[in-house]
Amino acid sequence: MEAKFQKYWEKIPIIFGLATIMDPRFKISGLQILVEYIYQCFNGPDSGTDYENIAQINSVLQAMFEEYRFQRENTQRQSGEADTSSSQQPREKSVSGWKQFKVRLSTLNRSLGGSGTSELQRYLQEPNVEEDGEWTFDVLAWWKGQENRFPVLSAMARDLLTVPASQVASESAFSTGNRVLDDYRSRLHPDVVEQCVCLRDWYKAQQRTQTILAEEALGDQFDDVVNLN
Repeated sequence: MEAKFQKYWEKIPIIFGLATIMDPRFKISGLQILVEYIYQCFNGPDSGTDYENIAQINSVLQAMFEEYRFQRENTQRQSGEADTSSSQQPREKSVSGWKQFKVRLSTLNRSLGGSGTSELQRYLQEPNVEEDGEWTFDVLAWWKGQENRFPVLSAMARDLLTVPASQVASESAFSTGNRVLDDYRSRLHPDVVEQCVCLRDWYKAQQRTQTILAEEALGDQFDDVVNLN
């Protein structure tokens, strides 16, 4: 069990690190504390921190931000070109070009923030959001309200924070083979294995507990079927 834990948590998964940074309550400082705590759990209280893990997460964050920024600018550029091509009159073309110029100017101003820093740098330099002591902070609602200030980061946050990430391999998550054929029951006939899997599913469907019953609660109910072989 310890080896399994180390496999998944000796280094913070990149997706978890990115999600931590995109939470305005934690950002880089929260990630550093988390990485240091886990690193010292494995290597001792005076072992410092895993700078390589932090640097790797930061590198991916920068690359991801640049990719989202490029996609946003490309979308705006294509939108401006579509407006220009759809215009038939010279006056309308001039207006469309002026609108395109204003869109690009507005995007550039938001990116620079008037201080020579990027949108990502401004976000990281701002103080962390303080909570009122209750776990009621809605991080997605916060980013929704920051779309005008951080248009690129808000899109990143929407993608990083909405889907729960899992470190469990897909085969382990959806396969029931190991739950029927374990180290002590490894010579079952294929027909019996199929019966066990079907009976398990049918029973859970009958009880309407397919997603809430623990697998241990069903194990004993199939021992008689297995022993028939």
